[in-house]
Amino acid sequence: MLTGRDGEIDGVDEMVGLTVNTVPFRVTLNRSRLAYSWLQEIHTQSGAMLSHGHIGLLEIESWVKQKPLFQSMLVNDKSRAQGMKHSSAVGEEGLRWVNKGGYNEVGYPLTASFTEDGEINGMHIQLSGKHGSGYYSSLVAYLNTILETLIGESPPADHVTVGSLLDQIPGLELEHIQTWSQGTCALYDGKPRLVHDFVLQGKLPSQLNTIALVSLTPPLEFTYCVLITRAQLVAQRLMALDTPSRFVILFFERSPAFVLSMLGTLIAGKTCVPMDATHTSERLTGMYQSLGETQPVVLTSQEYRDTAEKLFGDDIICVDDLAQSVVGNLVSSDWNPPPMTPADVAFVYFTSGSTGKPKAVPVRHESVVNCILGWCGMLNLPPRCRFLQAMNIGFDSSLFELFTTFHSGGTVVLQSDDLMVSLGKVDACVLTPSMLQAVGNPAEYPGLRVLVTGGEPLPFALAEKWSQTPGCQVQLFNGYGPTETGVTSHFDQVTVTRNDRVVTIGRTIPNVQCYILDDALDVVPIGVIGEICIGGVGVCYGYLHDEERSRDVFVPNPFAPGMLYHTGDLGCWLPDGRVYCMGRKDNQVKLRGF
Repeated sequence: MLTGRDGEIDGVDEMVGLTVNTVPFRVTLNRSRLAYSWLQEIHTQSGAMLSHGHIGLLEIESWVKQKPLFQSMLVNDKSRAQGMKHSSAVGEEGLRWVNKGGYNEVGYPLTASFTEDGEINGMHIQLSGKHGSGYYSSLVAYLNTILETLIGESPPADHVTVGSLLDQIPGLELEHIQTWSQGTCALYDGKPRLVHDFVLQGKLPSQLNTIALVSLTPPLEFTYCVLITRAQLVAQRLMALDTPSRFVILFFERSPAFVLSMLGTLIAGKTCVPMDATHTSERLTGMYQSLGETQPVVLTSQEYRDTAEKLFGDDIICVDDLAQSVVGNLVSSDWNPPPMTPADVAFVYFTSGSTGKPKAVPVRHESVVNCILGWCGMLNLPPRCRFLQAMNIGFDSSLFELFTTFHSGGTVVLQSDDLMVSLGKVDACVLTPSMLQAVGNPAEYPGLRVLVTGGEPLPFALAEKWSQTPGCQVQLFNGYGPTETGVTSHFDQVTVTRNDRVVTIGRTIPNVQCYILDDALDVVPIGVIGEICIGGVGVCYGYLHDEERSRDVFVPNPFAPGMLYHTGDLGCWLPDGRVYCMGRKDNQVKLRGF
């Protein structure tokens, strides 16, 4: 073995064995430099480092105290090329080249090696870890595009910058990314246009007498007929008020009164502002201030009336009498709801983001309707489904629980104090991974058929547990979407396999676009990390009374009509068109979905 014998070590030319060593050196990436001069500099620098080949890589890593120094390796194997060319030739010393093939397994996530003898005549790529086989063709196409640019004539290769060279995406791959980004389009003709239409419309006379809402503690049941009647009574009360305010604060815990008040507020043409009455006064005050409303109407129960008056003023309506039993008042026959459009704001939810200060997010009717219709087309809920309402009422995922169920004609079951007991009484639920981790063995819930997770990253081990436990027959779905994008923007039915050890957020729901962009708002190739940006019908127009923070994250969509929301989440495209979410650009952490 003659390679590696040029080190300044006495007797190295007479040693027996392998003396090849890896010589790393730092490459400075300057995107504005001409690619040719940059590559020439790298070539010169690599040649200058060969005299240091006697220094071991482990020794170098111990000096800089940074491991690993690199995570990918490119190997130019000239000796193998010579072996391929002269495999049947006998040298002057009587030695014969013998090519046995094969490649060494290395410990780096990405290794690309090629052989050349005047021209490249072979390439081998190794991927390890979570990378699937689809990445191979993508990498080969990407490298091929770069090489074609360097030897091509348009534009002249000596005018190509490093940045433009690296930013190129192979034509077929770019077409795939553009198709994935645009998502699918659905018109939903004849479907509900307003959120409360999921309850009011499309119910057969026989369905009106089925149970729509169940409270476990205290035990109460409401049919669809009673639910609609009570909600209309709430709407009448609101419309009778002489107030210019469009906002109605719903100050409750999880309860039948909250559901009735939400529906009544929507029917009255008002905007629901759900606030959990168990939150701290400091948090509630911050939410109220960000709402920017001086005279809101507040719906609450007698239990929280005093607290509501201290926080919001005197315009308080208690609705306890409407939430007690199935017997009650009739709606006035001469009453008609006000005209509304899908573009009207139906809800305001609060998200703190990375600042800790609540931001008021207006959510339109059309955003929620599009989300519910998209999910209903995928979930395939069982007939007369009993769906658990477990999410905090101040969390927009509660809309998913309520209106997915109402649209399918099922029954919403309000969670009791014991989540595990409640799970045993339902067919479907939405839980954050933190909540799911706490409910024990999946086999204890044999009646559970549909499970949706969201609000936090779903660990692979937890997904595997709920997908493969004997006796558990649940279909597992993973949802994703900031409040700013209309409840959810992505979904994926989770299937756990040995070759795919990641849980993705899947693809967008219909009428929603997803772009993964770099800092220059350019699309990134498959497998390259960028920021997840959302467009489409779900994106809100900005935060209420906060133009500065709105300008930071809501921008005109450069790819399609409408606005584009910068989520601050990092992700990448997988070769099959799904999105893998990898964390935050900032230090924001989500706890229990918040």
